[in-house]
Amino acid sequence: MPAKAGLAVLVVLFLVPAGRGQEFTGNDLFVTAGAGDSILHLGGDGTVKEIILTTADLQDPVEMSFGAHGHMYVASRGTDRVIEISADGFLVREIGAGSGLAGPFGLAVGANALLHVSAPEQDLVYVFEPSGVLAGTLDGGGVLDEPRGLLAGQGGSLFVCSHGTDRVLELGPGGDLLREIGAGSSLDGPDRACLGENDHLFVTSSGNGLVIEFDGGGSEVAVIGAGSGMTEASGIAFGPDGLLYVADGGSDRIHRFAADGSAAGDVFLPTGDLVAVAFAPYRFAVSVRGTAQLAGGPSSEIDERAVLALRAGSKTLLLALTDDPDDPQDLASLTGATQHVFHGWEGYGTAAQERLLHGAQIDLDSAESGAFSLAVRIAGSLDQHGRYRVKDFSGTVHLGGGFAFKGRVLARELLE
Repeated sequence: MPAKAGLAVLVVLFLVPAGRGQEFTGNDLFVTAGAGDSILHLGGDGTVKEIILTTADLQDPVEMSFGAHGHMYVASRGTDRVIEISADGFLVREIGAGSGLAGPFGLAVGANALLHVSAPEQDLVYVFEPSGVLAGTLDGGGVLDEPRGLLAGQGGSLFVCSHGTDRVLELGPGGDLLREIGAGSSLDGPDRACLGENDHLFVTSSGNGLVIEFDGGGSEVAVIGAGSGMTEASGIAFGPDGLLYVADGGSDRIHRFAADGSAAGDVFLPTGDLVAVAFAPYRFAVSVRGTAQLAGGPSSEIDERAVLALRAGSKTLLLALTDDPDDPQDLASLTGATQHVFHGWEGYGTAAQERLLHGAQIDLDSAESGAFSLAVRIAGSLDQHGRYRVKDFSGTVHLGGGFAFKGRVLARELLE
């Protein structure tokens, strides 16, 4: 199928090392390409802005994920590391040295901003603090068999694509097995997963080159991709246009599907071995203003800067606080954390073209994971390219753990 209008690919590519690239902008699509050990940075209109290289730091990139500051995490299987790249393209750090991590594959930034990394060869999921320090490992009670793609869920849960058992496993915050999804289904070698409307789970099935859709109860409801020419379904993500994007290394294309599973055009990319896709989050400079109070202690007036990020086409909101160790009333210093991640908000737009928060009211509650809850109201509109633009939002933050904050989160500007 030809590329749809507005999704033409720029033939002239710009090769840049990490630290000399363009700012990551909301709606931008990133694709890892094994050919050349690189990451393709595409604009919202589908043109290739640049190819990101990290020289010897990046070998066999297989997955990407974004954190609260807009930082990109890339699994570099060839170096047994996770590469962290800032939103302005600078190499921040390499994660995993000395941890025992071997052959990282799946990535997911979950509650409390913990980075989860799957290690298929070890049947483990490694958990790292935002600083890159190893926090522990998960094995699901010994049920993980070649864990690949990861997906953060509500309340600190984690979905794991157990490639060797043709199942998707949902683990609790402590790593205990909550349920198995896929028994008796069309799933054959699950590779990666993403969430859609009504908590439906979409999983790439590498054995048959298809995408299997499961409802919130774990029952198969649809098979996507038959007859589309897709042969190697791997990376998967919902875009801000409401379409499902699937990387196909067999045809060097990104296939796109509508909500009903019908083909919606594809994008050819002039490189080989496409394996992962991810959309950069919308990021906003915000002010957090209000009153904070420790249990039984005095109240403090808070007025600080922060970054709020919305992941396009997903149910994730991220908040990065500005840490000022010299300010005892700094919210990050008081809470002991600078990044917070929320999943499972309500008010998801139902119309495909308005999928990203069109007039939505978001109610997030991650109290089970020890993070604070956040209620936000958002209003916006679509631009001429079908991309969503948030005009204004405000909200209230409540912190748990004996700490209370009541105030407002006010937008200052869209960071692009």
